[in-house]
Amino acid sequence: VSLGAKVTVISVIGEDETADELTKMLHKIDVKHYLICDENRKTTKKSRIIASNQQVVRYDKESTEDISQESEKIIITQLFKIIHQFDIVLLSDYGKGVLTKSLVEKIIFATSGADIKVLIDPKGNDYSKYIGAYLLTPNKSEACEATKVNICDDETLKEALKNIYSIKI
Repeated sequence: VSLGAKVTVISVIGEDETADELTKMLHKIDVKHYLICDENRKTTKKSRIIASNQQVVRYDKESTEDISQESEKIIITQLFKIIHQFDIVLLSDYGKGVLTKSLVEKIIFATSGADIKVLIDPKGNDYSKYIGAYLLTPNKSEACEATKVNICDDETLKEALKNIYSIKI
């Protein structure tokens, strides 16, 4: 939004105070959103304790189990209705159960027919769920985890990239 893009957020939230706070924040910055409420989930909130300008500890309130099939169906139905509005779909996978393998595959399928690029910030060690994505952006530790390669120089970086590429993203 701060770069001038029109942004839409689609996700699953709980029925809690954090969901209300998130919704207000999105309204304040004029972001269109489709937040599916699941009373069995907690809306993720990360809290940091700072002392002397340094983070001392972080504690999280969140759900990590996969979203329900009903929530997944609502997300896909909504996405198919509005997919024509997008040039890019960005999936930020935090490993909190929203981006299930099934949902990611359906999103990539939906965008492929519309010639929309899917960019993914991946999580976990199974990148096969991202097959068909245009671009993955793992950081070093995520790439090490996914490829089981200790990236410490150009050669090990190339080895890790080959491992990721062999998944046929």
